[in-house]
Amino acid sequence: MANRKRSLVPILLIAAVLSLAAYLTGKYDGEAEGPGSAGQSLQSAPDISLEGIRQAYVEKGVKKWEMKAASARLLRSDNQAQVNDIVITFYTADNRSFRVTADQGLVSLETRDARISGNVIIYHPDFKIYTESLRYHAERHIIVSESPVRIESPSLHLAGDRLCYDLSSMRAELAGNVNGRINENLTRQ
Repeated sequence: MANRKRSLVPILLIAAVLSLAAYLTGKYDGEAEGPGSAGQSLQSAPDISLEGIRQAYVEKGVKKWEMKAASARLLRSDNQAQVNDIVITFYTADNRSFRVTADQGLVSLETRDARISGNVIIYHPDFKIYTESLRYHAERHIIVSESPVRIESPSLHLAGDRLCYDLSSMRAELAGNVNGRINENLTRQ
């Protein structure tokens, strides 16, 4: 069943694009093209929904992240994709990777920035981070959470109000009411 579902995704995508083209052709056929009419047609076109998507963001030949989602909806008027039940794998400068899972998110189609929320868990090789929401800034390649954050590993338990994690330098900053416990056997794996 899973293979059948995967093989239907390209067909559904092609059908959605053809439907959109038919809709736009039928709606605007014969009308004079005035200033802004192309933008208006895209904004008034129907949104597209897909199930079982996978998308990667590559910048200058370097993969920055890859996202899998149970479903996605293209919100044309906002130039965003609304995704549900997501898993994002972020890639760091030193070829390490880690996963982030969440209930839902919004991804900007223009900037590739993302806002994800709902049961957010970051699965880093050395620890797990729990929060309710975070933002990814593609240009700076950083993750920011303004929600309370818990960082846990067998030898580390920290909590704070905010987190900023720079994926290029692999540096994290936990701020605001920081408290926790570090066991004496703290080692980096």
